[in-house]
Amino acid sequence: MKIVYIHRKHFANAGDWWSTPHHYFEKGKVFDFVENPNNYKTEECDLLIIGGGGILELEDIPKHQLWINKFSPKKKVIWGAGASHKTFDHPFYKQFNLIGLRNARSPFNFVPCVSCLHPLIKYNIKGSGEIIIGHNKRPLPNQNHNQHVPIERSIHNINNASRVITTSYHIYYWSRLMGKNTKLAIEKSYPGWKPIAEKYFTFPDEFDLNKFRKIQIDFAKQVYSI
Repeated sequence: MKIVYIHRKHFANAGDWWSTPHHYFEKGKVFDFVENPNNYKTEECDLLIIGGGGILELEDIPKHQLWINKFSPKKKVIWGAGASHKTFDHPFYKQFNLIGLRNARSPFNFVPCVSCLHPLIKYNIKGSGEIIIGHNKRPLPNQNHNQHVPIERSIHNINNASRVITTSYHIYYWSRLMGKNTKLAIEKSYPGWKPIAEKYFTFPDEFDLNKFRKIQIDFAKQVYSI
């Protein structure tokens, strides 16, 4: 089966890099969403998978359609991508065989970011001290580092801490999955504050690592059998 994966193929940003199911399930060709599809030859594929990452803003839809047109997939899936509520009633979604969004509240199935399957992520409420990990576009005072470090470093530091403060979607996500006391620093009182992106309000109320991993396994069974 010829599979094409479309996501934000940004190696420096561990959240983007590890949010594609390509890392955890069937292998295929992987393309960076922001690239120009016309730079690649036109060919057909059996299955095209979009996700994850926050790559479903209203302005993103024309680019996704270009990728779809490039590969003429027999089946189409959205897997763990983040979407703006402004897109929910867009006809773009009607062409997909399966849709799973990381948005906890949407008209579609909830499928959290697939990076929960990374083997380094383990539930561990132990640890001591505080770790501050900012987003590169939303730095925090006295931060230890931002999210543009290898996932091994971020997970190691989260694991050893008892409390995590962050402005990064994925750092917050991983920290909650690991059972840490986690604060999303989005108050205007923080220096360098910027208007908060919608994605920070799309998290579920509860985080359960085993449950989220089961959702991935169950969704994968559907995806690769359609």
